[in-house]
Amino acid sequence: MNKDSMIKILKDLAQLAIDAAFAYKQVLEKINQIEIYNNMNIFQIDHLQHIENLNVMIVNLGATPLASSQDLKGYLIEGFTALRRMRGIAGAQIAITENKKLTNRKYREAINKIPICLNLF
Repeated sequence: MNKDSMIKILKDLAQLAIDAAFAYKQVLEKINQIEIYNNMNIFQIDHLQHIENLNVMIVNLGATPLASSQDLKGYLIEGFTALRRMRGIAGAQIAITENKKLTNRKYREAINKIPICLNLF
């Protein structure tokens, strides 16, 4: 796999982590149950760490790291999360679970394409 392809995969993963972190932020703003808040906060922190790790790899490959801003897909994820959140904590948890499934699938795909990702997490 060439360097440009690896950079694209890493940037896609970083963008997905950015979008997920924004979705968690949105949910965290509305949670008032400390145990649920703490659990979701841990996941958001994980995504923030992934962004940092991925950006380091991107820079090491000679590219510019991603800024922490959502793309169109991120706004769609956030909108889906907001709609689910209106149904309460259970709805927010469903949205976050769906977001986690998407994220996990994308990471598995990336690991199959570039084994260097195995060292990340």
